[in-house]
Amino acid sequence: MQSCALSLSSQEICSAPGALRAPTLYLSPTSVRPGDSVLLQCSMFSQFLATRIIFCKDGEEISSQRGLEKKAIYGYNHVVSGVSSGNYTCGYEIKDSNNRVKRSQLSPVQRLGVSGVSHVPRVRCSRPMGAAGSGGQYVPRPAPLPAAPIGLEQRTVTTGNRDRPNLRTRQAAPPSDFTHGNITRLGLGAMVLLVLGLILAEAYYSCPTGAL
Repeated sequence: MQSCALSLSSQEICSAPGALRAPTLYLSPTSVRPGDSVLLQCSMFSQFLATRIIFCKDGEEISSQRGLEKKAIYGYNHVVSGVSSGNYTCGYEIKDSNNRVKRSQLSPVQRLGVSGVSHVPRVRCSRPMGAAGSGGQYVPRPAPLPAAPIGLEQRTVTTGNRDRPNLRTRQAAPPSDFTHGNITRLGLGAMVLLVLGLILAEAYYSCPTGAL
Protein backbone atom coordinates (compact mmCIF):
# COMPACT_ATOMS: atom_id res chain seq x y z
CA MET A 1 0.00 0.00 0.00
CA GLN A 2 2.96 2.26 0.77
CA SER A 3 4.44 1.88 -2.75
CA CYS A 4 1.12 2.97 -4.30
CA ALA A 5 1.14 6.13 -2.21
CA LEU A 6 4.72 6.89 -3.24
CA SER A 7 3.88 6.37 -6.90
CA LEU A 8 0.92 8.73 -6.65
CA SER A 9 2.97 11.42 -4.90
CA SER A 10 5.81 11.09 -7.41
CA GLN A 11 3.35 11.67 -10.22
CA GLU A 12 2.06 14.76 -8.40
CA ILE A 13 5.49 16.33 -8.01
CA CYS A 14 5.92 16.63 -11.80
CA SER A 15 2.82 18.81 -12.06
CA ALA A 16 2.55 20.19 -8.50
CA PRO A 17 6.00 20.50 -6.89
CA GLY A 18 6.60 21.41 -3.27
CA ALA A 19 8.62 24.06 -1.46
CA LEU A 20 11.91 22.33 -0.65
CA ARG A 21 15.07 23.53 -2.36
CA ALA A 22 15.17 22.53 -6.01
CA PRO A 23 17.77 20.05 -7.20
CA THR A 24 19.95 20.54 -10.27
CA LEU A 25 19.51 18.47 -13.42
CA TYR A 26 22.42 17.75 -15.74
CA LEU A 27 21.64 16.42 -19.19
CA SER A 28 24.29 15.17 -21.60
CA PRO A 29 24.22 15.46 -24.54
CA THR A 30 21.42 17.92 -25.27
CA SER A 31 21.13 17.22 -29.02
CA VAL A 32 20.76 13.59 -30.08
CA ARG A 33 19.29 11.28 -32.69
CA PRO A 34 16.85 8.37 -32.24
CA GLY A 35 18.64 5.36 -30.77
CA ASP A 36 21.19 7.41 -28.81
CA SER A 37 21.44 7.30 -25.02
CA VAL A 38 21.16 10.39 -22.82
CA LEU A 39 22.36 10.56 -19.21
CA LEU A 40 20.19 12.58 -16.82
CA GLN A 41 21.75 13.33 -13.41
CA CYS A 42 19.75 14.83 -10.55
CA SER A 43 21.86 16.47 -7.82
CA MET A 44 20.20 17.32 -4.47
CA PHE A 45 21.03 19.73 -1.65
CA SER A 46 19.04 18.47 1.34
CA GLN A 47 20.08 17.60 4.85
CA PHE A 48 17.36 14.97 4.92
CA LEU A 49 17.51 11.55 3.31
CA ALA A 50 15.57 11.57 0.06
CA THR A 51 13.01 8.79 -0.05
CA ARG A 52 12.37 9.08 -3.79
CA ILE A 53 13.91 10.87 -6.77
CA ILE A 54 11.67 11.59 -9.77
CA PHE A 55 12.58 12.45 -13.37
CA CYS A 56 9.92 14.33 -15.35
CA LYS A 57 9.33 15.22 -19.00
CA ASP A 58 6.85 17.94 -19.93
CA GLY A 59 5.13 17.67 -16.54
CA GLU A 60 4.84 13.86 -16.46
CA GLU A 61 6.90 11.24 -14.66
CA ILE A 62 9.21 9.12 -16.82
CA SER A 63 11.31 7.43 -14.11
CA SER A 64 11.74 7.29 -10.32
CA GLN A 65 14.29 5.81 -7.92
CA ARG A 66 14.38 5.09 -4.20
CA GLY A 67 16.74 7.28 -2.23
CA LEU A 68 19.90 5.83 -0.72
CA GLU A 69 21.77 7.02 2.33
CA LYS A 70 24.69 9.37 1.68
CA LYS A 71 23.89 9.54 -2.02
CA ALA A 72 23.37 12.99 -3.51
CA ILE A 73 23.49 12.39 -7.28
CA TYR A 74 21.15 10.00 -9.08
CA GLY A 75 21.48 9.07 -12.72
CA TYR A 76 19.01 7.85 -15.33
CA ASN A 77 19.94 6.61 -18.81
CA HIS A 78 17.24 7.50 -21.31
CA VAL A 79 17.15 5.78 -24.72
CA VAL A 80 16.14 8.39 -27.29
CA SER A 81 13.14 7.83 -29.56
CA GLY A 82 11.27 10.02 -32.00
CA VAL A 83 9.12 11.46 -29.18
CA SER A 84 11.94 12.23 -26.73
CA SER A 85 12.14 15.94 -27.59
CA GLY A 86 10.91 18.05 -24.69
CA ASN A 87 11.62 19.75 -21.37
CA TYR A 88 13.18 17.60 -18.62
CA THR A 89 13.22 18.27 -14.87
CA CYS A 90 13.77 16.32 -11.66
CA GLY A 91 12.60 16.53 -8.06
CA TYR A 92 12.72 14.58 -4.82
CA GLU A 93 10.67 13.69 -1.77
CA ILE A 94 11.67 13.39 1.87
CA LYS A 95 10.04 12.36 5.14
CA ASP A 96 10.44 14.72 8.05
CA SER A 97 10.68 13.82 11.73
CA ASN A 98 6.92 13.38 11.87
CA ASN A 99 7.06 10.92 8.93
CA ARG A 100 5.27 13.36 6.65
CA VAL A 101 6.17 13.42 2.94
CA LYS A 102 7.41 16.72 1.59
CA ARG A 103 8.21 17.53 -2.01
CA SER A 104 10.88 19.72 -3.51
CA GLN A 105 10.66 22.29 -6.23
CA LEU A 106 11.51 21.07 -9.69
CA SER A 107 14.98 21.60 -11.08
CA PRO A 108 15.58 24.19 -13.80
CA VAL A 109 14.40 22.91 -17.16
CA GLN A 110 16.82 21.15 -19.49
CA ARG A 111 15.76 21.03 -23.14
CA LEU A 112 16.48 17.91 -25.21
CA GLY A 113 16.38 18.19 -28.99
CA VAL A 114 16.10 15.15 -31.26
CA SER A 115 17.27 15.50 -34.86
CA GLY A 116 16.79 13.21 -37.83
CA VAL A 117 13.11 12.56 -37.11
CA SER A 118 11.15 12.45 -40.36
CA HIS A 119 7.54 13.57 -40.42
CA VAL A 120 5.38 12.01 -43.14
CA PRO A 121 2.69 14.47 -44.24
CA ARG A 122 -0.85 13.21 -44.12
CA VAL A 123 -2.78 13.63 -47.32
CA ARG A 124 -6.54 13.64 -47.36
CA CYS A 125 -8.20 12.82 -50.63
CA SER A 126 -11.67 14.22 -51.07
CA ARG A 127 -14.12 12.14 -53.06
CA PRO A 128 -15.03 13.73 -56.39
CA MET A 129 -18.57 14.88 -56.91
CA GLY A 130 -20.80 12.25 -58.42
CA ALA A 131 -23.94 10.25 -57.97
CA ALA A 132 -24.14 7.84 -55.03
CA GLY A 133 -25.00 4.25 -55.84
CA SER A 134 -26.85 1.75 -53.74
CA GLY A 135 -25.51 1.27 -50.21
CA GLY A 136 -23.70 4.61 -50.30
CA GLN A 137 -21.23 3.47 -52.96
CA TYR A 138 -19.88 6.06 -55.30
CA VAL A 139 -20.79 5.68 -58.98
CA PRO A 140 -18.90 8.06 -61.28
CA ARG A 141 -20.86 10.15 -63.71
CA PRO A 142 -19.97 9.46 -67.34
CA ALA A 143 -18.53 12.30 -69.35
CA PRO A 144 -20.87 13.86 -71.90
CA LEU A 145 -20.64 12.15 -75.26
CA PRO A 146 -19.61 14.16 -78.34
CA ALA A 147 -22.30 15.01 -80.85
CA ALA A 148 -22.58 12.69 -83.83
CA PRO A 149 -21.75 14.07 -87.29
CA ILE A 150 -24.65 15.12 -89.47
CA GLY A 151 -26.26 12.16 -91.20
CA LEU A 152 -24.96 9.60 -88.69
CA GLU A 153 -26.95 8.01 -85.91
CA GLN A 154 -25.30 7.78 -82.49
CA ARG A 155 -25.97 4.84 -80.17
CA THR A 156 -24.70 4.36 -76.60
CA VAL A 157 -23.90 0.83 -75.42
CA THR A 158 -23.49 0.13 -71.66
CA THR A 159 -21.30 -2.77 -70.56
CA GLY A 160 -19.78 -3.90 -67.23
CA ASN A 161 -21.48 -4.05 -63.82
CA ARG A 162 -23.75 -1.49 -62.26
CA ASP A 163 -21.12 0.01 -59.95
CA ARG A 164 -18.57 0.56 -62.73
CA PRO A 165 -20.44 1.10 -66.00
CA ASN A 166 -18.51 1.22 -69.23
CA LEU A 167 -20.10 3.44 -71.84
CA ARG A 168 -19.21 3.11 -75.50
CA THR A 169 -20.59 4.99 -78.46
CA ARG A 170 -21.28 3.43 -81.82
CA GLN A 171 -22.14 5.43 -84.92
CA ALA A 172 -24.56 3.66 -87.22
CA ALA A 173 -24.63 4.28 -90.96
CA PRO A 174 -27.43 6.52 -92.26
CA PRO A 175 -30.58 4.69 -93.36
CA SER A 176 -30.36 3.58 -97.01
CA ASP A 177 -33.11 4.27 -99.60
CA PHE A 178 -32.55 0.89 -101.27
CA THR A 179 -34.41 -1.28 -98.84
CA HIS A 180 -36.44 -4.34 -99.81
CA GLY A 181 -39.71 -2.42 -99.51
CA ASN A 182 -38.50 0.47 -101.66
CA ILE A 183 -37.14 -1.88 -104.33
CA THR A 184 -40.50 -3.69 -104.49
CA ARG A 185 -42.39 -0.42 -104.87
CA LEU A 186 -40.04 0.75 -107.64
CA GLY A 187 -40.51 -2.52 -109.52
CA LEU A 188 -44.30 -2.32 -109.34
CA GLY A 189 -44.23 1.29 -110.57
CA ALA A 190 -42.05 0.35 -113.54
CA MET A 191 -44.39 -2.48 -114.49
CA VAL A 192 -47.43 -0.17 -114.34
CA LEU A 193 -45.67 2.38 -116.55
CA LEU A 194 -44.74 -0.34 -119.04
CA VAL A 195 -48.32 -1.66 -119.24
CA LEU A 196 -49.68 1.83 -119.75
CA GLY A 197 -47.13 2.44 -122.50
CA LEU A 198 -48.13 -0.76 -124.29
CA ILE A 199 -51.84 0.12 -124.08
CA LEU A 200 -51.22 3.59 -125.49
CA ALA A 201 -49.07 2.21 -128.33
CA GLU A 202 -51.70 -0.39 -129.27
CA ALA A 203 -54.44 2.22 -129.28
CA TYR A 204 -52.34 4.52 -131.44
CA TYR A 205 -51.58 1.96 -134.12
CA SER A 206 -55.09 0.42 -134.17
CA CYS A 207 -56.84 3.68 -135.03
CA PRO A 208 -57.22 4.71 -138.77
CA THR A 209 -54.96 7.47 -139.90
CA GLY A 210 -57.75 9.79 -140.87
CA ALA A 211 -59.42 9.40 -137.48
CA LEU A 212 -56.45 10.95 -135.67
